[in-house]
Amino acid sequence: MEACEILSRTGQHARHAKALEHLGEIHAEEGTYVEAEESYHHAQSIFLSLEDVPGEARVLIRLGVLRNRQGRRGEAEKCLAQARVAYAMVADEDGEATALDKLMWLYAMQGKFADAKAACMEACKMYAQRGLPMTFGGVVPGIAVCKAFAVLTVVAFDQ
Repeated sequence: MEACEILSRTGQHARHAKALEHLGEIHAEEGTYVEAEESYHHAQSIFLSLEDVPGEARVLIRLGVLRNRQGRRGEAEKCLAQARVAYAMVADEDGEATALDKLMWLYAMQGKFADAKAACMEACKMYAQRGLPMTFGGVVPGIAVCKAFAVLTVVAFDQ
């Protein structure tokens, strides 16, 4: 926290926001979710004041993941949807695809298979346009995982 205070005092606001974002990550990994959320909100407010839309969107994704870990699915969905819109506003298709990727998993976890399928199709299209594989929650899967997911997805989506 001392480093954050120094960055704030010296007017290095963008670096301060990024430090707070990383501090939030550390708290989230440690399971101290209240502190993580506070760090993320502080970082988000700084990014907002700097009109740094990608920074704000990145924090929204982190908040969405954090809230999902806490079982706060509705709030997680709202954060991820807001991140997607923010990335779309600045034409950051990589960021938008990442938000869609995470939304897809969240929708599937909630049994919202039609929404998951739509998010999956949009994200796949964006990744394909860049020659990148779908990450499946941030991890590039092996072919066996992809095939298993495809079978499960078809069964779930057809219901």
